[in-house]
Amino acid sequence: MDWLKKINFDRDVIKSVFSRSSTFYAVITVVLVSVSLFTYICGTNVEKNILADKNAALSADKSSLISEGEEKDKIIASQEKQNALLEDENKKLESEKEQIKADSDAKDEANKETLDGIMDYLGMEASRSGGSMYSKIDKIDTVSYIIREKMGDTEGVSKYLQELSDIKSDLESKAAAYPDCDPLEHGTLTSRFGYRVDPNGKGTKYHSGIDVWNSYGTPIYAAGAGKVITAGSSGEYGLLVVIDHGNGYKTVYAHCSSISVSAGDTVSKGQFIARIGATGNATGNHLHFEIKYHDERVNPLDYVFPEFS
Repeated sequence: MDWLKKINFDRDVIKSVFSRSSTFYAVITVVLVSVSLFTYICGTNVEKNILADKNAALSADKSSLISEGEEKDKIIASQEKQNALLEDENKKLESEKEQIKADSDAKDEANKETLDGIMDYLGMEASRSGGSMYSKIDKIDTVSYIIREKMGDTEGVSKYLQELSDIKSDLESKAAAYPDCDPLEHGTLTSRFGYRVDPNGKGTKYHSGIDVWNSYGTPIYAAGAGKVITAGSSGEYGLLVVIDHGNGYKTVYAHCSSISVSAGDTVSKGQFIARIGATGNATGNHLHFEIKYHDERVNPLDYVFPEFS
């Protein structure tokens, strides 16, 4: 029976132990569950806070982006408005430009008939030789002044003014070369152009120029600007100078006592070129002067020494 008592004792002990273990495990379980629940709750709150912060940051970014977008829209709208204003201004300027051109064209057309009449009056296509060149140069100066004062300086008018200026330059060049400057400052006409009694007593003979007497060594001047093509001794002409003036004209200066230019020299109108003498076939001191036009001899008195005409 002792063993039964022992068993009962053990059973009580075991029951007591189990009773205590259950309580212990229950407490442990409660503690673990509580800790787990606390940890879960805390973790959840932390995550919620992190998410809340992220949401707040995203909301701020979103608001910022919206504000930037609205600002850009305003800028774009302003630029579009400015572009529209500029386009309107360009259209206005283009219209004004077209109107100005139309007015200018109308003015040019209105002036054209008058200007054409002026050009006809000047007779620019007529002969540009002789004394008429000087009168035409004077006319060009007068007309150019009137055109500028009365008609302005539009593109169409400027064309005529430039044409007049070009013609004037051409005339001035030709006038400078035209052989109308007296080759002597003064002298005595002793023989005219054409047929005459030969001074050497050989009957009637054709005289290709004029003879003008003056004292030995009197200066001789170029009748017009040009290029010296002959300067030296030439048989019966003695010491001789020949100048090519262009435009078909040449002048001849014969029987000189000395020459101051050389072949190839360019001379201006009125330039000193030689001195009077009696070289070659001459009966006394004088200048034999000739003018050739396209190699045909013409009467020098139609060009120089008007007092002898």
